Amino acid sequence: QPQPHQALLNPRDMTTLDMTGRLGSSLRGTELMARHRGATNLEGLRHGPGSYSFSNSFFGYQGDFVAGEMHGVGRLAMGDGGNYEGDFVDGEITGRGIRAWPDGRRYEGQFVLGEMDGEGTHTAPGPDGVVTYQGKMASNRREGHGVLTGGGGDVFEGEFRRNRPHGRGKQSLAVSGECYDGEFIDGTRHGSGVMSTPAGDWYRGWWSRGLMHGEGRGHDAESGVTYAGEYALGRALAVPSSMEVALAPAAVIDGGEPAGVKGATAATAEGLAMGTVGAPLVVVAGEAIPSGVVNVRVRLPWRPTPAPPPPVAGEEEVMAGEEDTGSCIGEIASHETGRSLRCSLHVGLPEQPALEPVAASGSADVHATTAAVAAAKPGIETVLPPLVYGMEAALAEGSVAVVLTSEGVAAVEGVVIASATEPGTYTLRIVDATPGRYGALGRCPEVSVVLEVVVEAREAGGIAADAVEVTKRR
Repeated sequence: QPQPHQALLNPRDMTTLDMTGRLGSSLRGTELMARHRGATNLEGLRHGPGSYSFSNSFFGYQGDFVAGEMHGVGRLAMGDGGNYEGDFVDGEITGRGIRAWPDGRRYEGQFVLGEMDGEGTHTAPGPDGVVTYQGKMASNRREGHGVLTGGGGDVFEGEFRRNRPHGRGKQSLAVSGECYDGEFIDGTRHGSGVMSTPAGDWYRGWWSRGLMHGEGRGHDAESGVTYAGEYALGRALAVPSSMEVALAPAAVIDGGEPAGVKGATAATAEGLAMGTVGAPLVVVAGEAIPSGVVNVRVRLPWRPTPAPPPPVAGEEEVMAGEEDTGSCIGEIASHETGRSLRCSLHVGLPEQPALEPVAASGSADVHATTAAVAAAKPGIETVLPPLVYGMEAALAEGSVAVVLTSEGVAAVEGVVIASATEPGTYTLRIVDATPGRYGALGRCPEVSVVLEVVVEAREAGGIAADAVEVTKRR
């Protein structure tokens, strides 16, 4: 991110103005008169309004004197075209004044012994315009609370240390409209903070070296995804990698069918999973897929359970016989909401393309499939080519085509089969179509549900019989 503090003060250009000695306060007679023009006191020292030419011809002073020293209000001109106009105390630039440089820099505020120190306003030309700082200074540096406005309109208000934002502050970027309110270290976002953009993106959590890093919660407007969890180097870490279809359990309700699931009792009685080739989900043309029946779970990659610590003496017998009974599937991505899943209806069943034959290891004459080679090499994942789906069948007008996840689960509701759909077997294809940043981080492989479309609703028993008959034909 562009930072408004990049146009920094250069301490070497701001060092104390060395007046070289006591301005010749001990000069007398013609030597004094040659360099001083103005009133003197009874002791012959400069006193009152006057001007003085230094032995170092780079400096020239015009203003008030007291007992031989610059004291009061005056103007100090420099040979490079710069100048200071303001308060002097005992020969030093101390008090309030204005310092101008020949390159266009300007400071108006408090000085101590020739250095910018205290409250003031500093302006300097930059590549994108004038850079302005209003706030506290110390030894020619931004130190303490202040407001820095970049030439392009970027603004930072908060604490500074050694010219850079350091501590708590608020930053706004002109081009993107992004705002940040939080902690800074040495000019970069570091610590806890909140970021937001006009597009609707936001993040609340931990930062490191200007990037989201650590625990946080964020929303990407383009993706529509809200994520809560671990970030690293600006990216969400716990990204889902798979989806699964979970149909409503075939629990008997009111002594008959589960709510909205036609034919489920008979199919499950045969030991078949609904929505598969052996037991398609029966739906009626012109009606929606029953509410609450089809759900899609989005899961994280599987991580094996860490090995238990070595048994403590005397506990071997207790631990003996225990084993890991967990399945090799990842957890539901309940930390994420808003992933987009696109639904489409296709004629028939998808087909798996034939695998390409490949040469088996150690023999150019022996051929095997990719799956066979993978099976011979444990640990190698078999990557199958994508399924080929039949012709897409139009859904009913006004039907939902995209469903969104909520805490890792999407209910496939509002998907309506067109009334003109011919009876037969179809496949409901569900594809992760998440756009934007979270889509770029990774989309889950598609899943599908097998449907048997019938023309009109009949008695539950008839539909159940149809489902069993379809099973027998397969």
